[in-house]
Amino acid sequence: MALYNFASCQFSFSSCDLDCGEAAKQVKKFGLVYVGILAAVYTALYARFSSQWHYLADVYNQIKSVRANEPVNARQVEEWKAAFIEDADTLHLVNKPLFASIVSAMGQEPKVLLHLLEDGDDSKEKWLNDLLFGAGRAMLEDRKKREGDFWRLLSWEEERDLRVEVNKCIDAAKRMNSEQAIRSRRAQRCLAMLHGDLRVP
Repeated sequence: MALYNFASCQFSFSSCDLDCGEAAKQVKKFGLVYVGILAAVYTALYARFSSQWHYLADVYNQIKSVRANEPVNARQVEEWKAAFIEDADTLHLVNKPLFASIVSAMGQEPKVLLHLLEDGDDSKEKWLNDLLFGAGRAMLEDRKKREGDFWRLLSWEEERDLRVEVNKCIDAAKRMNSEQAIRSRRAQRCLAMLHGDLRVP
């Protein structure tokens, strides 16, 4: 029998009455309970993951079906792609190889990035930069794996080149945003002049 003395924090084994057959039965009994609990938790988590995956795949298929039909409202499709990228990030599926390639492709479209950067917040720009870098990294590592390179981590040169490409895409979106702001101010001035209100700068 094992005794534990809380005051001195020492174990004392005065006699060992352990029946190995009984211990094995207890381990089996509790092992089956733990295996059952583990199976239930795994099933629940897998069902949740599967439903998230299905939802995101369905959104992508809807975007593709809308683009296949004419006429297409380009602005709506761009907003939908931006929402797809946000959903993929929220559901933590951006770094899965299938969705990483889609997010990387959508992330190269400046108008889509423009919708993601609408707030003009620097933290949003950093989030987008990290998101696109992570998606690009997952896509490139998966490509290396499929080509048979089992040490599929990117070298620092590849990571640097990827970071440069991501920054180019975000800079293009920011330039487009500033050009749209300039066009918007010009349009406001023109409308003001048409209405005779010359006070608008």
